[in-house]
Amino acid sequence: MLEDYWYPIGFTGLKVKEVNLLCREIIVWRVNDNYVAFQNRCPHRNAKLSMGKILDDRIKCPYHGWEFDSNGRLIYIPSYESPGNVVLRKYNVKEKYGIVWISLNNRNDIPEFPEYYNPTFKKVRIGPFTFNANPFRVMDNLLDVSHFPFVHEGILADPKYTRVDNYEVIIEEEEIIAKGIRVYEPISESFVNYTFKVLSPLTLYYRKDYEDNKALSTYISIFPESKDKSVVYGIMAFNHDMPEEKVLELQNEIMEQEKALLESLPNEFYLDEELHVVADKLSLVYRDWLKKRVGRRSDLGLI
Repeated sequence: MLEDYWYPIGFTGLKVKEVNLLCREIIVWRVNDNYVAFQNRCPHRNAKLSMGKILDDRIKCPYHGWEFDSNGRLIYIPSYESPGNVVLRKYNVKEKYGIVWISLNNRNDIPEFPEYYNPTFKKVRIGPFTFNANPFRVMDNLLDVSHFPFVHEGILADPKYTRVDNYEVIIEEEEIIAKGIRVYEPISESFVNYTFKVLSPLTLYYRKDYEDNKALSTYISIFPESKDKSVVYGIMAFNHDMPEEKVLELQNEIMEQEKALLESLPNEFYLDEELHVVADKLSLVYRDWLKKRVGRRSDLGLI
């Protein structure tokens, strides 16, 4: 179930945010060094709490002034002497890798990013990137190297090298792993080897290994705003010599190149109806994996 996984809502430093996740309206705010997340509707008259005031460890409803503490408990009603036993529905929120995450059911861990704690790798945040596109389409696009020569010519690939040879895809401990994907990269003037790991339905890790034993790893997670809106957060870790500013500039350019094309695709992600070739092996396994772990979700265009 999608409700069992973790989704990014912002980077560390976030103060307060209203989010809509899988048909739940949620408010997240920072209390001292931690985050809390609750239903965003006051149980009195369903006013949005996010329109109210944050009073340190309390939130005040904008409609009738009801106040709730950082445990979600109603502690003050201005028009009545006793607040009674009223508690807001609470959701799971954590901070990891400099990202604030939320989960409805908390039945899985936040996926691992091995290079994040490696001191030999520099790190840069990427995003948030907003696409008016289906979140599974965005994820599928990130798994696809065969579009590189046509959408990212001169950066990620060269139109002289369009062939994608057969590669290995396995499922190991609930993750999809694709190895041995070789692509010629003009920026480095060399062939690079890609390894992809699908860590959750909308979280991806991939690593590029260069011929000089240097590497660049990218950890990306997608917040599914709706079937036609996705917000992408990520972190890149690398041990090569390119300046951080240049790495970030190139990534921003790549995402901008993706935008118009992704937003032109259908707002539905078809699990069965599209054609595939050898280069799409990872995408095909991803679809089968979604069928087993998520199923069809018309609210997010997963059909």
